Amino acid sequence: MRRSTGLQSPYVTAIDWLGAEGNRVYLLAGTWESGIFTSNNGGLSWAASATQPGTPFIRTITSVTGYAGRKVSFVGTTAGAFRSFDHGNSWEFTGLLGRDIRSIVPHPDYARRPNLYVSTELDGVFRSTNGGLTWSPLNEGLVNRQVRGLALGTTATDVVIFAATTGGVWRYGSMPEPPRYMLHFPLAFRLRR
Repeated sequence: MRRSTGLQSPYVTAIDWLGAEGNRVYLLAGTWESGIFTSNNGGLSWAASATQPGTPFIRTITSVTGYAGRKVSFVGTTAGAFRSFDHGNSWEFTGLLGRDIRSIVPHPDYARRPNLYVSTELDGVFRSTNGGLTWSPLNEGLVNRQVRGLALGTTATDVVIFAATTGGVWRYGSMPEPPRYMLHFPLAFRLRR
């Protein structure tokens, strides 16, 4: 069933479910050439955000629960990163001016550790440790900086990032080694134990 009433563009590039509050169900939709649209009725109808990001070309949207249970949404655009604290109704610039952002991935425990990771079309990977206020490149060893997507995981001691590039997969962070017995004993022996 089509749910596009109010969208000013049929080219929807990103969508995100913000969740339910009371009798309202919030969603965000990013479009190519028309910016961000919000819905408070589960997608039955859409309205353009009152304050749009600095470009109408939206690539990605992600929302996360932050400090004190406050929901924050981030969009990656062809001109940088933007964020919203009011269900996408208004947006503020949060950095990476002029960079074409392909994906934004928050830390799994964002409420206590407000780290964000972004991939860009030409400039590699960036990290923010303060909810998008400042950014630093994370490109050590990354030969191809056309990064199309990120996968993030955590170990007991580190964050591990996998980047999908036009030249293969790149990893940042160290993976734990498997237990030694798994390296030395045959499978049949492990199953009998």
